[in-house]
Amino acid sequence: MRFSSSARTWRTPLVSAVAALLVACSAGCDASSPAAPGSPAAVTGTWSGTFTQPAFGIAPAMLTLKQEGTVVTGAVRIELVGTPYFATWTTSGTVAPGYMVSLAFAPDSQNTNLPLAIEVCPWSGTLTYTTTAPRTLQGLVGATDGTCAPGTLGLTKQ
Repeated sequence: MRFSSSARTWRTPLVSAVAALLVACSAGCDASSPAAPGSPAAVTGTWSGTFTQPAFGIAPAMLTLKQEGTVVTGAVRIELVGTPYFATWTTSGTVAPGYMVSLAFAPDSQNTNLPLAIEVCPWSGTLTYTTTAPRTLQGLVGATDGTCAPGTLGLTKQ
């Protein structure tokens, strides 16, 4: 099959434009791409890892977050190592431009079944968000009422 020179004239730029669009989308159209510097981190989803604190030891932790703009809500669950118990908190906070997430953790009413020796405090802290795989949230959280020792959350996006 032969093409006239006039057909090639408009097809060549069209093919080049489509190829450039495909290359650009394969590099940057992925919805799970990390946040660009200066834009809020994308933290919606499930994060798992550990919470390290004197009363809990190194305990498995799971954080579920939903982000709308810069507002974040969710819940965290921390297991009490060596027991059938776990503690839960509701979570709220904000995502700052760049890679910082400020969260507050309020004890959930489900915590009434815990052994008396375990005190569940309200916590708050600022976690650092990493954009390279695996994506992580890490940081120090402290009791807002001063009754519990601070702890460290280290979580990876699932």
